[in-house]
Amino acid sequence: MEKEELNMDTLNLLRAVMKISSSLNDLDEVIEQKTYYKYGFKIEARRWVAFMEQHTADLMKSLVEEDSNLLMEVYNAIDEAGSKVQMNTPEHTSLLLFYVKLKSALHDIETMGDTRNTFYPKFIEVFTNKVTSQIENQYNFIQNTIDSEGNGVDIIIDFYNKLGSKIMHIENDLQN
Repeated sequence: MEKEELNMDTLNLLRAVMKISSSLNDLDEVIEQKTYYKYGFKIEARRWVAFMEQHTADLMKSLVEEDSNLLMEVYNAIDEAGSKVQMNTPEHTSLLLFYVKLKSALHDIETMGDTRNTFYPKFIEVFTNKVTSQIENQYNFIQNTIDSEGNGVDIIIDFYNKLGSKIMHIENDLQN
């Protein structure tokens, strides 16, 4: 495997982990508001949180040790990007933000090369797919959400995909 591909895979994994970390705040809001935190989603979300916190803690710890200021800048950029998303209720907004950040994190995993099938990416993919599928099944309106300009949820997911690649990228001179 080429060094450039490994670097891009690592970067995509870090993007996914940062989005997952930010999505935990949105899930906290969903839990606090109680409207959507029930039934199958509650079960899958609890399981997902336990696994993500357990297995991404080491990755986050190494990022903090590497450059805590940069980590906070990236985290804040991802977190603050959602402040412009407003749905008809705060509960709907929180659920939507949780969902789109997870879908964008999955996109980061899906764009990885050979290392996609290693433990962390595969682990994140499997458990995140379970919780997003549960949202899609239990709250199918989330996929059909449209803003006042007629844009669907895919626009927000695409925004997070592009945001991740803008704020976390490899400079050309580092690739060589």
